Amino acid sequence: MPNTNNSTLCLVCASKLVKNGKTAAGTQRWRCPDCGASSVRKREDVTRRHQLTEFLTWLVGKHSQREVDNGLTGRSFRNRTAWCWDIEPSLGPVTTTHRQVLVDGIWIGSW
Repeated sequence: MPNTNNSTLCLVCASKLVKNGKTAAGTQRWRCPDCGASSVRKREDVTRRHQLTEFLTWLVGKHSQREVDNGLTGRSFRNRTAWCWDIEPSLGPVTTTHRQVLVDGIWIGSW
């Protein structure tokens, strides 16, 4: 089911939008040729990917949440990335079989 907020149709008059340059941040700007409304569409998948990267950088790094949050209190970082704690990692099936046995010599024999 497509997201109606991220469609290339005008939310005012339902006409097809055309590209109209980029913002200072580099995001695509859209403009309606009929009514002249201009808008920027946000992609949830790109936002989530950035948040997950930010979360993993903090998780395996040495910086505090406050430092990762650009000097703010860290609360906005926690709110942005709270959904990351619900991710359950899964390992794929084992596809290689190694025919070696690892033996620890400390436990062989009697001392």
